[in-house]
Amino acid sequence: MSSFLLLACLAPSTADEARTETPAVDSAVIDDSGQTGGDTGGSDDTGDPPEVPDYSQPGPLSTSTHQDTRVTTSGCTLVSTVVAPEQPVDRVILLHGFMRSGQNMLGWAEHLASWGLEVQVPDLCWSGLTPNPELNAQDVLELAGGEPVALVGHSAGGLSALIAGASGQVKALVGLDPVEQQGQDHSLLSGQVSAPTLALFGSPGSCNAEGNGVALYLAVPGSDLYDLVGAGHCDFESPTDGLCEAFCAGPQSEVSDESRRQALAGLVTAWVLQDHIDAQLQRHPGVLIER
Repeated sequence: MSSFLLLACLAPSTADEARTETPAVDSAVIDDSGQTGGDTGGSDDTGDPPEVPDYSQPGPLSTSTHQDTRVTTSGCTLVSTVVAPEQPVDRVILLHGFMRSGQNMLGWAEHLASWGLEVQVPDLCWSGLTPNPELNAQDVLELAGGEPVALVGHSAGGLSALIAGASGQVKALVGLDPVEQQGQDHSLLSGQVSAPTLALFGSPGSCNAEGNGVALYLAVPGSDLYDLVGAGHCDFESPTDGLCEAFCAGPQSEVSDESRRQALAGLVTAWVLQDHIDAQLQRHPGVLIER
């Protein structure tokens, strides 16, 4: 990462293949054109199918938060924040970026949990001045406890998520402006990822190593890649902070910050659930552009 990103991230954060249908809530089936079809959760007296869930908005479930601490075989004392509804339908682990913390992913955790997911957000031990994405991936797999989980990773966390994904223990993978580590090449591992894989990218710049994560995720078989129009590197955090935004802001764009946030939240949630993905894309024309 560049010295600009290092300076931005030294300040503490402030809290601010085929697709399957495994919905967290009752929903209609969407065909490839995005039209509602058969009903997986019943229909009303008029015979109309139920409305497709809008995953860009907060979900219907209340959540609670607690802390989890464990020591991994890498020697890391891994502290995680867990956000979950009362009866989660699945599990996802969110990974922060270089010189950041789990605090920068808690907004996404709360959003995903409101749609029925148990979300674990660790403070990665090997994301400091001497980063080690392999050890972070090892710690994350231990955190998963041998059970298949979905992984979502931002920046260098997107690299660790991909490395973990090559293990075969990941059921869905999302990279948020992922960044390859300078001087390394993990593309051989990319080819070993079998999980449905999505990557979203901001504008190339020093903070995302000029978009060097594109090749990494493009090498994953069957991966889907999209540009989030006008996004800077830290727009993929929730919350981010002012210093990071000052160094990593995106270009001027007619797309509003709120439009980008909704598009990102909607597609990531749909992808993790593997539910109504095409419908979420159609809700945000001009914001998510397929590569």
